[in-house]
Amino acid sequence: MKKNQQQALEIILSAIALVIATLIFLKAFIDIDTNYDVGWYHLPFAARIWGIVPTEFFSSEDIVEYRYAGFPLLAHFFQGLLWKISGRVQAANLVGYLSLIIYFLTLRSFFQVPLYLSVIAILAIPAVLTHASTSFVDLPGNIGVAVLMMMIYRFLVSHSYPVKKNYCWLFWVQSWQPIQNLSYKF
Repeated sequence: MKKNQQQALEIILSAIALVIATLIFLKAFIDIDTNYDVGWYHLPFAARIWGIVPTEFFSSEDIVEYRYAGFPLLAHFFQGLLWKISGRVQAANLVGYLSLIIYFLTLRSFFQVPLYLSVIAILAIPAVLTHASTSFVDLPGNIGVAVLMMMIYRFLVSHSYPVKKNYCWLFWVQSWQPIQNLSYKF
């Protein structure tokens, strides 16, 4: 009887997590992000990288140009890519959401954390909840660092050599960080 109750509870929690994740996806895809930073430089950088808005049409103060020259632009690159593919500016919001999905899958695949538990726990953090459905670029970088640290910890405590799958995952996460910190002039 106790096992049946636990299974029922897991089904209910999984349904709640699925509803929450779906609602956040819909908010990210439908809602135009009106936060100040997003309109001031995040979306213009994404549009500029992909030529959605020509550089000549985006006149700004020197401080914004300095941010463009020194800001990590990988997340903006992906924002612009999604914007260009979909034709919707709202698609830029999906970069944060998709990075969260990668985090949930990492927790599930490598640490056997049930999806409902990771979704409910991580989205209980207000900043994560806010960034998951907006065009802020902090979440993808922070998730990359978190995954990298978890994988390093896993390798250190396992007392065995990582298998090929783990090397590939670690390489992907590790390669994200240096690229994230590079600034390219597109």
